[in-house]
Amino acid sequence: MTELVSVMIESKNPGLVKTLEKIVAGVQGFRLMRENGHSKVDLLIYDIGADITKDLEQVQMLMNMGMTGAVFLTSENSDPSVLMQAIRIGAKEFISQPVNPDELRQALGRMRKQLDTDPARRPGEVFTFMGCKGGVGTTTVAVNLAVALQQRHAGAVALVDMNLLFGEIPLFLNFKPQHTWAEIAKNITRLDDAFLNDVLFEHSTGIHVLPSPSMFNNSDVSSPQLFMRILSHMRQMFDYIIIDGGNSLSDMSLKTLEVSNRVFLVSLLSLPCLSNTGKLLRSFETWGYPPRDCTDIIINRHIKDSEISIQDAEKSINKKIFWKIPNDYASTMSAINQGIPLSEVGLQSPVTRSFCDFAGELAPGGFTHKKTEKEFFKKLWLLKPMFGGV
Repeated sequence: MTELVSVMIESKNPGLVKTLEKIVAGVQGFRLMRENGHSKVDLLIYDIGADITKDLEQVQMLMNMGMTGAVFLTSENSDPSVLMQAIRIGAKEFISQPVNPDELRQALGRMRKQLDTDPARRPGEVFTFMGCKGGVGTTTVAVNLAVALQQRHAGAVALVDMNLLFGEIPLFLNFKPQHTWAEIAKNITRLDDAFLNDVLFEHSTGIHVLPSPSMFNNSDVSSPQLFMRILSHMRQMFDYIIIDGGNSLSDMSLKTLEVSNRVFLVSLLSLPCLSNTGKLLRSFETWGYPPRDCTDIIINRHIKDSEISIQDAEKSINKKIFWKIPNDYASTMSAINQGIPLSEVGLQSPVTRSFCDFAGELAPGGFTHKKTEKEFFKKLWLLKPMFGGV
């Protein structure tokens, strides 16, 4: 890409405008648009004032109207909720004030790099999986859905472990984590693509894994604000971010739910699980997030002749079941005990195909015809010797 990136700065603070203009003018490949017009700009840098809701609505409107390509938000308000709302509306970067020139230059550099490689790239989608009860298979679902997305979409997929006390993703994928997201939080000033690539574990399936810290005693490490910064940056690097949220509600997990594109509650066809599912849905409505139309129910280990039918479950929670994952205890336990994805245990099994179809619902267009699907399974079979077991 050789064209200059047009930048518009919106702020009621003349001093801030002058500072931002000076920084942008000093970065090669960008040009300032100092007059408001009706043409689209490539980048809008918007200063959020005292009326946060009004300003964010204005930015969202400009994005919906197609008046700007990307958005950087900046604010004097350092409250984590401002950062989360910025992530929610799809802002590429959040620049705190007073503005650090190096931070803005690095953000501009990341944007330029992305435009050079993919002009149409949008921020990655965040899918959070949360268990309605312990032992329902949340990690199994998150891990195998991430692998299926990677294989089907052939895009950039990240898997993040948010289970702070009992994160098991490394066990499910048979690797010993060298780094966790706690190290990123401790070195947040170093946060960039290169640093993240060094910390993330690249699994042989192609997914990138960010394990959770096994122990943490520093409250700063588990700060929701720091984790939101990590998540915001990852959205610029990956098409899909799958979060294993475990089954506990902490300040961090609540913030994650708030910024997720979709939240999936993993449940079973049992009275305790369905009762908890209903409680969570009612709690979401009370909190105001995540929106009901962005929350879906997954029934794991589904048995067709279960004493509780799907219709009974939907009636009890007053919501349609989005997806059913068939019960296959033998294959699932074999995969877990070997530390490999389900696709490496039974390529043609109903549970493997269920995850493949699930991925197709989240990323339409991965398979264009049956031949491609057959080639996908053939590719997995050829790759099978590459994966190690325990």
